[in-house]
Amino acid sequence: RILEQVQLALDNAQEKPDVIYLTGGSARSPLIKKALAEQLPGIPIAGGDDFGSVTAGLARWAEVVFR
Repeated sequence: RILEQVQLALDNAQEKPDVIYLTGGSARSPLIKKALAEQLPGIPIAGGDDFGSVTAGLARWAEVVFR
């Protein structure tokens, strides 16, 4: 199901990404990384602070919503 959503996003963008950035708890899954690498060969997969980046994004969105 995740790969279907990835394909839908790619179809809507009508472009291939330069890089895939994974974040959140699922970003730690080797199965997801492998599946994405197979679906999008040759595109680097990057990651960072899996939970901190999600928290930072939510905090920024909360500032917009509750200001």
